[in-house]
Amino acid sequence: MATEYDFSSVCRRLDALILIALELSPNGPPNMAGKIRKLVELGFTQPEIAQIIGKKLNYVTATLSRKRNGSSKKSSSTPEST
Repeated sequence: MATEYDFSSVCRRLDALILIALELSPNGPPNMAGKIRKLVELGFTQPEIAQIIGKKLNYVTATLSRKRNGSSKKSSSTPEST
């Protein structure tokens, strides 16, 4: 029967495997924002991503917020013709 200690140990090892898989991408290792975006695409929640990459939840939230705000600013920043 598995204990809570065993479960947390397995989770840490799985987190490490996920990070290794991210590092082995065909285009080279992505930056931290790229890792976060990829984990979101894979369906991980923000708290899970924070735990996997070893950052605080605020960091993950801010990174995703910048990505969302940056893409919306680019699309809305086109000059209007008058």
